[in-house]
Amino acid sequence: MLEKIKCIIEQANADYVVEYDEGNMFNIRADGFARGTKYAYIEEFKEGEIDVQGFFEKDKLRLNIYFSVIPKQELNAIGREQIREAIKAEIVKPFIKAFIDSPHFSSNKIFKYYYPLSRFDANEISVMLDFECELIENNC
Repeated sequence: MLEKIKCIIEQANADYVVEYDEGNMFNIRADGFARGTKYAYIEEFKEGEIDVQGFFEKDKLRLNIYFSVIPKQELNAIGREQIREAIKAEIVKPFIKAFIDSPHFSSNKIFKYYYPLSRFDANEISVMLDFECELIENNC
């Protein structure tokens, strides 16, 4: 499933480096990113369920993806808001469209987003996308 999500992110905007790892392990790598780096961090899955109906099996997970930019300089609230709006326009919305169009996933089409506080020393600015994801498999 991670590889399919990674491909959708890269299809939506290839300028974003895609990372996935345990949170505290990613923290070490993120602190080494250069200013101006754009990345998408897929948080490690924490819960899921399998729904079997006839010959079809749905693997359902709750996903959190952080779309982030490490700013080139310290910014005030207005500057951070401008970067968040740019993140939504250049990767969040294209990702949602590509995800919905993907033949591999079914979704309730409700995508929530949050503006998390910076978690790393580089003071990244992020838009965190939270949604349920269903991988559809035909077991015939």
